Amino acid sequence: MASPLARWLFDIHIPLDTDPMPRVLEVGSGYGDLLIYLAARGCDVRGIDPDPRAAESCGRSGIRIKTGQLPCPDLPDGSFDVAVLCHSLEHIHDPNAALIELRRLLRDGGTLHLAVPNGNAAALEHEGRAWAHLSFPLHLWFFDRDTLTRLLAAAGFQKLVYVHTTSRHHY
Repeated sequence: MASPLARWLFDIHIPLDTDPMPRVLEVGSGYGDLLIYLAARGCDVRGIDPDPRAAESCGRSGIRIKTGQLPCPDLPDGSFDVAVLCHSLEHIHDPNAALIELRRLLRDGGTLHLAVPNGNAAALEHEGRAWAHLSFPLHLWFFDRDTLTRLLAAAGFQKLVYVHTTSRHHY
């Protein structure tokens, strides 16, 4: 019951019933809310965010965070079990390069948790230029299921496990 409820409520749901607990990298970690939560539950976490104020705030919580963007050549191949881009990919100038770098940073069998606005949303067609997620220059890209699947495959991700769309409004 908890897993379907969590998938409905949250864009990112990382199982915490593994031994050992996962090593997690969040790209676009902002002030670190997800990483703080995961660290409190025993995960080894790391973040990267381009905003120095957000990264500094996150770092004050004890989270290892890098100010900047991908790539991270200082991190070895296979450093993480889980990579997270929660409403971050649409802000990255080169999403293909970012996904290739995340594939390198994930161990074999590692998972990518990705949430983006649905570029094929009915609300976009209905609301047009008033659609809440149209926020250029902040959102550089829009992905639908097909374009995102092709982008992930080109970056070396081979298995799409779960796709979910929602009509919830985020304000």
